[in-house]
Amino acid sequence: MVSWSTVDISVIPYFVNNYLTHMNRIISIFLFAALPYFLQAQAFNCDNDQYLLPEFAVDETPGILFGNNIGVNGQSEDLLLDIYEPSGDTSVVRPVILWGFGGSFVGGSRGQVGFLCEDYAAMGYVAIAYDYRIGFFIPSSTSTALAVLRGAHDTRAAVRWLYKSAQEGNPYRIDTNRIFLAGVSAGAVSAIHAAYLFEGDSVFDYFTPLTWNSLGGFSGLSGNDGYSEKVHGVINYSGAVGLNEWIDGDEVPMISFHDVGDNIVPYDRREVNVFGIPTGLIVSGSEVIDRRLDTLGLTHCLESYNSNSHVSYLYNSEPFERSVRFLKAVMCNRYYDCEADSIGGEITPPSTSISSANDNFVIDINQGVLFINNLSIEQIEIYDLLGKRLASCQGNSLALPAYKGVMYIRIYNGIRWESFGLNAR
Repeated sequence: MVSWSTVDISVIPYFVNNYLTHMNRIISIFLFAALPYFLQAQAFNCDNDQYLLPEFAVDETPGILFGNNIGVNGQSEDLLLDIYEPSGDTSVVRPVILWGFGGSFVGGSRGQVGFLCEDYAAMGYVAIAYDYRIGFFIPSSTSTALAVLRGAHDTRAAVRWLYKSAQEGNPYRIDTNRIFLAGVSAGAVSAIHAAYLFEGDSVFDYFTPLTWNSLGGFSGLSGNDGYSEKVHGVINYSGAVGLNEWIDGDEVPMISFHDVGDNIVPYDRREVNVFGIPTGLIVSGSEVIDRRLDTLGLTHCLESYNSNSHVSYLYNSEPFERSVRFLKAVMCNRYYDCEADSIGGEITPPSTSISSANDNFVIDINQGVLFINNLSIEQIEIYDLLGKRLASCQGNSLALPAYKGVMYIRIYNGIRWESFGLNAR
């Protein structure tokens, strides 16, 4: 049985200093062992125009099998992808962007985003246009939710294929520390759910437990089981998410583009339509997602277009140019000024101590529950010494995990993150 020590705010600076000394030793050992990889993976200059200007011709490798699953018609369906690479690029590893096509989950093909893949490959990316399962279905809230889930599952299978390929000789020289998802319309919906919907998020407003489990839960059954699904950012061309609450404080950056009067995938929170047919499914569009990301203090940007069309900007150069600057900022851990469309200085790490004089709260632990007596606390996260997240929640109280040893507690008060240590023995 784990018992929790009383937290004394006055000793936190001493604890944090010792904690950071211990962590510095661990990090030094880890970096020394991983130095050759980091030298390869990070071998790009954040102060030049790499990944911002088209420098390369493009080579395409089409029709690579990455997965298989049951299609809308109940038949087995192979999932293919096309790879676009910068010709003559000598980088040891390159960032990767996967593009999902549009078509309301009924039509469309990966060839539709080939021009976007070519643009990114010319910049130095490995760009991939991939399949996800589509087909005719009678629009309803249930059938549309299933279509979204198929798209998310197939997107995750494509991400897992990248990690698998990287471990099996890495023929496409993929940097698994720089994998980005992107999509247009239904492709963006698939990308958003693949990037933000994970264990702990409630899905049973949409699926029964039996249906959910039979479809493979969060990861799905489209192939490449056992490999990572981690991505590092999202480009959203007129997408949406089912529930805004699925986006929590431990998420990746997103840049969004959306028409304000979009009547297919809503800009705000409204009903989604499939080819003009109401589905009964209410979703949160880019404007709502952007406000959520802002509230959580995550890197984000929204460019709105005063149009009643759907993806009116698709063939404009502006979204592409803004996107590459946004991703360069993400890769270099720098600020992106959405209003000015410019890359700023480095993002500073979160504070590693608590100033009790400025933060008027009391920490209480009772029967295994951490409670912070301050209603401004919006998020609590708990990590172990190696950075693995053990638990998280919205609000100011959280059941502590059954863990023995020093834990790292992060709290968000709506303005900034604060941190402190806690010892369980």
